[in-house]
Amino acid sequence: IERAIARKREQETGQMGLFHPPKQKNSVETYAFQPLPEWPDKEKLQHEKEVIGFYLSAHPLDSYQAIIKRINLNTFNKSTSIIQQIRGPKEPVFIGCGLMRSHRIIFTKKGSRMAFVQLEDMSGTAEIILFPKTFAKVEQWLEEYTVFIVKGPLDLTAPEKCKIKANLFVPADLFFELWPDINTATITLPSTIKPAQLEQLEQFCTKGNKNLIFLYEENGKQLQLTTNRRVTISNELMEKIEEQDGTIRFSA
Repeated sequence: IERAIARKREQETGQMGLFHPPKQKNSVETYAFQPLPEWPDKEKLQHEKEVIGFYLSAHPLDSYQAIIKRINLNTFNKSTSIIQQIRGPKEPVFIGCGLMRSHRIIFTKKGSRMAFVQLEDMSGTAEIILFPKTFAKVEQWLEEYTVFIVKGPLDLTAPEKCKIKANLFVPADLFFELWPDINTATITLPSTIKPAQLEQLEQFCTKGNKNLIFLYEENGKQLQLTTNRRVTISNELMEKIEEQDGTIRFSA
């Protein structure tokens, strides 16, 4: 574009650059674009949003759909129906996941810092209130991460919108490492599983800090095996369990 503008200016003024030979009147100047590596998906989506106002090739939450389904998170638009079912002043606890669109830091009357965060999921948006105590724990992540899992009571004074007073606000990428409500993983194995499949599954049970329990069938009875082994929970482990027609659930 810059070359075309400069060329047009030359034609209009009749001037040329000091070190450039004069061009023929009807000559066509070609330009060779330098090959560049493909943008990472995150950067590509960011530029799409900036240029055309929406995501074109995918949505930033697409790569997190597996974890959203496995831990059974709510969508933000479901908050309205949850609030409508409430009878009494007690605020229901809500857990969801969203892409951070913006955040605003303010000072309280006591001089402490807190923040308001706008999250967006596939269904709508939510306003997350990070009070000073929670904000102090998560401030370090606000510039580095964009997708967060939030837990906290819904604000009953705003029934038409999803407004969450966050107790927990953790990057989705660090969920299994930092989420305090996960202490034990219970793996239910199908009755058809073979020893070779168990050996293959064991390779993905790397050393970590989560308790491990197995549920399985033997002679028509469901048995529970609690091991002394502590493991790391990861998407790879859950994918492998699902491949073997098993299930995994988490508890505090």
